[in-house]
Amino acid sequence: MRISKLLEQKGFTNAFQGNISIIDRDLGKLYITPSGTRKLTLTEEELAVLDLDGKQLEGCVKKSSEHKMHLVALRYRPACSAVIHCHSVYLTAFSMFGKTVDPKCHEEFLLTRGIPCLPWGKGGTEDIYKDMENEIKEHDLVLLGNHGALCVGSDLEKCFKVLEAVDNTLKAWVLAMQIGNGKVVDIPIWDELVKQKEKAIHNL
Repeated sequence: MRISKLLEQKGFTNAFQGNISIIDRDLGKLYITPSGTRKLTLTEEELAVLDLDGKQLEGCVKKSSEHKMHLVALRYRPACSAVIHCHSVYLTAFSMFGKTVDPKCHEEFLLTRGIPCLPWGKGGTEDIYKDMENEIKEHDLVLLGNHGALCVGSDLEKCFKVLEAVDNTLKAWVLAMQIGNGKVVDIPIWDELVKQKEKAIHNL
């Protein structure tokens, strides 16, 4: 519940946009925020509990219409247990360009190794995640064309940290470009930073 409240406090989600989930693979259950419910005031009774086919087992409010997207993302990333789908202002704005976001302007982008953008698809339908497989297997964070963003991780805390850091950095990048001509890190230096980051992750 803590992460759901933080997301709405930061404006990443609201009653109609965004949802979060965690999976218990041993029990075969997905716990997801319900449809049309404020994350800031969410109660345990309102949380929707589904089986892995998407059938709602518990919860006094109807499951999110985007539950299938969460299940698919977790199917492609079996080592992950959490998903946050958000509509933060800057990630959503960049999703409207339909291109990979990778300005190499700040070390926060080493967390994502670029943010690919999926083609637009209507929310709540299979179209929104039909091209997800290849991108989500290689990236923890993807943009959903003209819609928002989706992040997977070992837990909700990790997903939130990535989203918060990247959205804040995108805000700074937009401001830098408005001030003048934001500079990027020289490619050889950036490539070395990538290698160092990958080595650090491998040694965890």
